[in-house]
Amino acid sequence: MSDESVVKILTTKRLDALQFIFTVVEKYSISQREAGIGIPKIAQNLFYDQESFFYKHLGREGLALVSNIYESIFDSAEILTNFDLFGYPTIDYSMRKDIGLSGINVFIEALSRSIKTYLKTGNVTPRHINNGLSHLSDIFGDLCIKISTEEKRGVDSKYSLKDEWWALQHIATFLGHDYPFLAYQEELKQEVIEREKTASEVSFSSDSTINAGVAAALYKAFEQLSYIENTDDIYHTVLELLEGMIYENERKEGYRGPFEKRMWEQIGANVVKRHYPAALRTYLVFIGFCLASDGNQRQGWIGKQADRMRRLLYIDLKPLIDNDTKMVNEKRMKDALLPKSMDYKNGKFTYISGFGRGEENEIEPPQEGSSSALKDVDLEHHSLL
Repeated sequence: MSDESVVKILTTKRLDALQFIFTVVEKYSISQREAGIGIPKIAQNLFYDQESFFYKHLGREGLALVSNIYESIFDSAEILTNFDLFGYPTIDYSMRKDIGLSGINVFIEALSRSIKTYLKTGNVTPRHINNGLSHLSDIFGDLCIKISTEEKRGVDSKYSLKDEWWALQHIATFLGHDYPFLAYQEELKQEVIEREKTASEVSFSSDSTINAGVAAALYKAFEQLSYIENTDDIYHTVLELLEGMIYENERKEGYRGPFEKRMWEQIGANVVKRHYPAALRTYLVFIGFCLASDGNQRQGWIGKQADRMRRLLYIDLKPLIDNDTKMVNEKRMKDALLPKSMDYKNGKFTYISGFGRGEENEIEPPQEGSSSALKDVDLEHHSLL
C-alpha cells in the first residue's frame, strides 16, 4: 500500500477503498508495527496532497459517500493510539514550509478531532497528540521566520504575506482558545479532565497530559513572534494566544501554570543573563497595554501578570537600562526587550496606544518596598523546547 501510485489513487480517487482499509485497521486493532509503512504513507498523502480527501472533505466538496474521512480516522481512539499520525513517519518535516494555508486548516481539523476523541474516551496516547502540537508549533515558527526575513528586506509583510499572517492568526486562535470545536456541555471523560488539570511541565514529549503540549506550543509562540521586528503587527496574534488564559481556562484548565512558569524563566534569562529569544518583548505587547490602562484591564490572572510585570520593569529592568546595559549581542536592552509600543525615558516606562499612533501613557511604578519579580525564578533549570 505504500507504493506511490497506489497511495495517490486511494487518497484522491477511491474513497470507498480508503474507508474500508481504515475500517479493517480499526476492527482488528492493527498496529503500526504490524501494518508497516503503508498506513503512514496513506496518511501522509492525505495531509500533503491538495487533491486528497482531507482537502475535499474539509470544504465538504466532492463527497461520493456520506461518511467523512476525518470521522473514520480521527474519531477512532483505536487508530489514534495504534498509529502516531502526527509524528514519524507520517509527518514529513521537509514539506512543512510548503504546507500553505489550506494545509494548515487540514492539520488543525485533524488535530481538533483527535483532541476531542481523547477528551471523550481517554483512550488516546497523549504523546501522539503532543506530536501534532509540536508540528503545528514548528509551522508557526516557519511563518514567523518568513515574515521576519521579508521585514529585513524592507518589505511590508502585511500586504505581501497576507496568507502567512492569516495562518499565524488561525493557529494562535486554535492554541489560545478553550477548545471551540467542542459542543456546549459536550460529555467528556471526567477522569481525563481531572488528569489534565495536573499538568506540571511544558513539554511536547509528555506521555501524561496534552496540556503539557498546549503550554509548550503557547510559550514557544511567544519566542517565535519575538523575531518579528514590528511588534505592532503582532498585537492581535498575541491577544489570541492569551485569550483562553485570560477569559476561559475551563476545559483546558491545567496549562496556564506551566506556561506562566516557563515564560518567567525566559523573562529572567532575558533580563539577568541578557539572553535571547526575547520572549519578554512579545509578552509586553499586551501586558504593557494592561499596565497603562485602567483597572478594568487588570482583573484575575492577567491582573496578577501585570502587577508582576510592573515590578519587573521598575525593580529588575530599570537599573540595567539606566546603566545602558547591553544584551549578549551588544544590542541595548531597551531596544532589545521593549516592544515598539513602549518606551523608557526620564525614569518612567510608557505605553503608546493605537498601535504606536495614539496617546502615550505612563506606567506607574510599584509600591515602595516591592520585591523583585524574579525572586522565585530558577534561572538554571528550565524546559528546553
